[in-house]
Amino acid sequence: MLHVRKLSAGQEAQQIPCDVCSSDEASASETVRPASMYCVQCQVNYCEQCSFCHRKMKSCSSHTQVDVGTESYPTEVLKQSVSMCEQHKGREIEVFCRDCKVVVCMMCVITSHKTHDCLDIEEVAKDLRKLVLSDTLKVAELWKST
Repeated sequence: MLHVRKLSAGQEAQQIPCDVCSSDEASASETVRPASMYCVQCQVNYCEQCSFCHRKMKSCSSHTQVDVGTESYPTEVLKQSVSMCEQHKGREIEVFCRDCKVVVCMMCVITSHKTHDCLDIEEVAKDLRKLVLSDTLKVAELWKST
């Protein structure tokens, strides 16, 4: 689920408000600063100051932030977007539960899939890619023989 705000006709990217500043009740009387960066993992728009603070937090230091002001902003976000858990906001999908046949975050594993057969999502994806390629070759050969 991607939370990139669409701009109305004639609206510039700099007019997107900083999500942190605009949610801060203490600054309700202050002017909300425009967003200049978007964090792909957190799905939040940040002004320069909030973006700087976000990058300084140890838990967020590896997050990918993209410039809101560029025309390729939505495309960049889609390219770099990671799948996030719907139940645990801010948690990245990392595990495939073979019992339930769903992808989940580590918190889901701990809370709901503790006794299930779970695998690293990258390994499962690699195996599925091999299977798809193998099936594609088989179909192509059957098509030729038909």
